[in-house]
Amino acid sequence: MNGYAREGAPAGGADPGRGAGRRRSSWWQAMAIGALLLPLAGGCLFAPRDPEPPAGNEVVYPPASEPAVVMENLDKALQARDAVGYLNMISPNFRYIPDSEAASQYPAVDWDNWDQAQEELFITALFNNVEAVESALRDVVIFAEPASGTTVEWEFIYALQVTSPGAAQPTPYRGRAFFKLALEGTFWALAEWRDVQGEADPVSGATLPTSGNLRGAITAGGG
Repeated sequence: MNGYAREGAPAGGADPGRGAGRRRSSWWQAMAIGALLLPLAGGCLFAPRDPEPPAGNEVVYPPASEPAVVMENLDKALQARDAVGYLNMISPNFRYIPDSEAASQYPAVDWDNWDQAQEELFITALFNNVEAVESALRDVVIFAEPASGTTVEWEFIYALQVTSPGAAQPTPYRGRAFFKLALEGTFWALAEWRDVQGEADPVSGATLPTSGNLRGAITAGGG
């Protein structure tokens, strides 16, 4: 019996082939839909996710055509928790040098080899583990001559406040540091951050830890 004769069978007559055909059709439809959904589910669960965007609105960074702009952009990136914006201001030859207190408190950290790659690990871990950062890298200007060549070294007292998840109050850091900036091509970048010592909190008068303590805590904690 061909398909046309089967379709023309009386309505009251039993047609086991039609029921079986419908069951087979439903089964194959379900399998086809499942095959389409599996790649989508796999993509959602296992595909690499894009980096988290910076906190708040999009940050606008002026071109670092002079050293002062580098410091301004670093403050913006820290407050926005924008790792890409921060690292764009860091020289490939970057070095961080801690103050003696931070170095002695975190002796396991490889301070001698703290370069751009280590700074990237630190800043990424920091932004992933805090809810807010307040930054004033030039809170007090001690020495800042205009750029006259391809490098400048400025001395500032900076202030940082970091708020951890669930914390009632931010943790303050304040230090005296030398910031060396270098002209690389047509733009400036931060080539060295050298902490000297912790500085007094303007409100309480207590001496606060430097950014070296923050870097040490993040690094010792495994990021």
